[in-house]
Amino acid sequence: MSKREKGILIVMALAVLYGGYSLLAPSTEPTPPEATTQSLQDVEGFVLGVIAELPRFSLNKTEEYMIAAATAPWGGNPFLKVTLEENNIPDKLSATVPEPKVPLVYSGFIELGDRRLAILNNREYEPGDALEISGYSLLAVYPSHVELKWLDSDDVRVIPLEEFVRREDNLNPPKK
Repeated sequence: MSKREKGILIVMALAVLYGGYSLLAPSTEPTPPEATTQSLQDVEGFVLGVIAELPRFSLNKTEEYMIAAATAPWGGNPFLKVTLEENNIPDKLSATVPEPKVPLVYSGFIELGDRRLAILNNREYEPGDALEISGYSLLAVYPSHVELKWLDSDDVRVIPLEEFVRREDNLNPPKK
């Protein structure tokens, strides 16, 4: 250890010892009782002043509404669990509907109240929206599939939900 480091450690140890002494050593002069009563009267005056000013600070309508809304019970479960119907995909596929140039992937849906959004090719669509692929529009959204309408005809194409499942047994083992 160099001389500089030793000097820093000695100064630090002296500072810690002096701090401990000043904290633990009893005070030699007692506080006069008059100063204590005066400080108590100052505190009482301050508290009474604050209490007198409190009615001036009232909540406005927005703050009252926010407090009432925060304490009100929820209308519904925000973490609603939706179950998918098993093998409930209708056979509405028409032979006259051409295959799209880009494959359509229905990867999920979002349910917001009574509205459902479909996620097709990583984009959100509502029923009635035209898809980026020309000629198709979204007809209906279901948890297990979506129905697409071709142009102005009644021909419907059904796209099932593609579930992406990661299997643990397919993971690459660590290399040695």
